[in-house]
Amino acid sequence: MSSHRNPHDQVSIVIADPEPLCRQRFACLVKEHPKYSIVAEVQNGIELITAIENYKPRLILTELDLPYIDGIAITRIILKYDPSITVVGYSNTQNIELIQQMRMAGARACLPKNPHSHQLFAVLDFLLGDNFYTNEGDIDSLNPFNITLKIDHSYNHTRLTEREVEIIRLTCLEKGAKEIASRLESTTRAIETARERIRQKIGAKNVVGVVLFAVRNGVFKMH
Repeated sequence: MSSHRNPHDQVSIVIADPEPLCRQRFACLVKEHPKYSIVAEVQNGIELITAIENYKPRLILTELDLPYIDGIAITRIILKYDPSITVVGYSNTQNIELIQQMRMAGARACLPKNPHSHQLFAVLDFLLGDNFYTNEGDIDSLNPFNITLKIDHSYNHTRLTEREVEIIRLTCLEKGAKEIASRLESTTRAIETARERIRQKIGAKNVVGVVLFAVRNGVFKMH
């Protein structure tokens, strides 16, 4: 087990993976972001328990296939020990049953084993922000990150206008404000204002929240 220093204003992370190269890759990714810091790297479930006791991390990144205690079992143990910890699993597997078991154990997301940095930080920022809610434990094949969220029954679809729905759909297609404005015969400033209004309506703090809202509620369908 290796350890790192963590400034108090950063989100502390422990990485658990039996493969040194994979741990190193995640550590390199995290170093790119000033908000996050690796406090320990471990190679099995037993070391992970020790690291949690020693470093009190806010977030765990763990491979599902850990030696001694696998990712699913260790997630249950972690959250029984401290429910405030955010657990994010990752794996090369496409086995929906395993992903479902990981989520039911309490993991907030399941990522591919080699995510791009923007994918990793988008998911972490979203989860730690708790900026949008949906049915917990519901496996949604449209959710590319298999994120488990909390429940909020207050949203009403009729609160969005047709134009706002179109702006959301174009946002999901990675269109910027300038391009959306051109398509909808509007101005960039008007689109930016509309986007802010949409975020307020659906309770999202950023673009990731808007996209996940759109996918979960059928506003945008991934093909």
